[in-house]
Amino acid sequence: MDYIELVEKVIDVLGLTTIDIVLIVFSPIMAAMGGYVHLHVVIRNYSEPIPESFHKSWKDNYRPRINWLIGHLSISAITGLCFAFFFVGTINSTPGALFRVLALATLAGYSAHSIWKSQENISIKDFSNYIEKSKND
Repeated sequence: MDYIELVEKVIDVLGLTTIDIVLIVFSPIMAAMGGYVHLHVVIRNYSEPIPESFHKSWKDNYRPRINWLIGHLSISAITGLCFAFFFVGTINSTPGALFRVLALATLAGYSAHSIWKSQENISIKDFSNYIEKSKND
């Protein structure tokens, strides 16, 4: 049994349709694209000129920047995958429904970082309150 036959058997056992497979594959890609747009629209400031020292420091600091970019896109892709799992088996098998879900996955990837940051702030606040409460007890 080769790899393709194994994958086909797994798909048959799970009962996935072609639309479901396309959704699982392309939702993380579309969400990562939304995260990349978020990176360039919200995070990067285009109103300030790029300093000349940036080009010199790029060679020294490229590895942390690449790691940050991969992490940024990974958060969006994971959000897109979770989004796809939410819709697998529930949408109609029409291209219109598929494209609407992919568009929503793109928006989910765009907003994933804002959601992550707000959740982080809430967790820090709750943890700080818990520490203060335990100190008083």
